[in-house]
Amino acid sequence: DSGGKFVLTYEASSTRLFRNGRTETIRTVSKDSVQAIRAMESRNMRPKDKLTLLKKATASHQATSRMAMIGRGVDRHLFALYVVCKGMGKESSFLKTALSHPWTLSTSQQTTTQVTKEHEADPDFMNNKFPLGGGFSPVADNGYGVSYNFAGRHRLGFHVSSVARAGSTTDADRMASHVTQVLRDWKLIIEDAV
Repeated sequence: DSGGKFVLTYEASSTRLFRNGRTETIRTVSKDSVQAIRAMESRNMRPKDKLTLLKKATASHQATSRMAMIGRGVDRHLFALYVVCKGMGKESSFLKTALSHPWTLSTSQQTTTQVTKEHEADPDFMNNKFPLGGGFSPVADNGYGVSYNFAGRHRLGFHVSSVARAGSTTDADRMASHVTQVLRDWKLIIEDAV
């Protein structure tokens, strides 16, 4: 939905390990994630090699998530520098540029409950009673809010939102179908690779 471009993506990470900690940003677009996406789209690469790149991207994302959780992300530090500059009456062209880019995709996991083995074994609970969580709005007018929730080992839920107003190029239904198709494509790649 981004016209084939990688966009600035925000994923929330909890910093509750710290007193009064709230969130930090996980910057989900990385060299490894870009490489995995490009490999997925390649017709010339073996599924096994695509899966290797997916695993590398996943490991990279987990490392970035852990760094954000322990206060080693960059966005709250940038914001603190911005606040200090404002308080001192100073301008920073670096901060003005760094903080002016829109978060086109805002995403995060919405945990609602713990799924036990008993829940997973109960089709009525998993199919009819398990709440898939809430959603949230995009933070940019031409962006998306995508929340996701893992419900046990075999179920994944998404909420996709976009701003519906004249001139907007976003479409939540279209984006949801893209997300669904990507998951199906990766499923086939993984099945072919193992």
